[in-house]
Amino acid sequence: MIGAGRHPVRPPGPLSPGLPGLAAVWIVFTLANHRFVSTENLSALAGQVAPLILVAAGVVVVLLAGEIDLSVAEVAGLAATVAAVLAFRDGWPSPPAVAAGVAVGAGAGLLQGLAVTRLGVPSFVVTLAGLLVWQGTTLALLGGSGNVDIPPGDWMARLAGGRRAAGRAAVAGPGAGGDGRPAHRPAPDPLRTPPGGRRR
Repeated sequence: MIGAGRHPVRPPGPLSPGLPGLAAVWIVFTLANHRFVSTENLSALAGQVAPLILVAAGVVVVLLAGEIDLSVAEVAGLAATVAAVLAFRDGWPSPPAVAAGVAVGAGAGLLQGLAVTRLGVPSFVVTLAGLLVWQGTTLALLGGSGNVDIPPGDWMARLAGGRRAAGRAAVAGPGAGGDGRPAHRPAPDPLRTPPGGRRR
């Protein structure tokens, strides 16, 4: 079919090819465990995917421009580490500490972007080097403990769902658990049956 501008007009397709698969996953897990669609579990899922969605939205722009960013996880970890260190080691109020972390992440992205656009260095090379630099910076900020404990009643703790916050590099790096294993406490699983008890 040819339109007025002599361009072929495609018939409208489905909203997204992944939606049927996503619906199938939800149906299977709902049938396997009725608590999958409970308010507690949906709230936990929303809290877990929100940071990933924010990071992925920025990466999509980079990919649409034909570039690549290998350092996105380390930049996000660095920003979170800066915020946590300022708030709980240096005594900053949580909102300014979070703002400082966001500024550090934006500055790291700006520095890498300028290296690509102004100096003409391939984004693969720039972000691969950035991955190592930001990971090392995160480890240096965290120190030997490899993590930062957030008090349960703090504003930042409520924002993070009350779980212990630690940089991605620190969780996998030396000093986190003495043998490279994660030092953070696992979040409670809302689908797990308590030992010796019944599902609520």
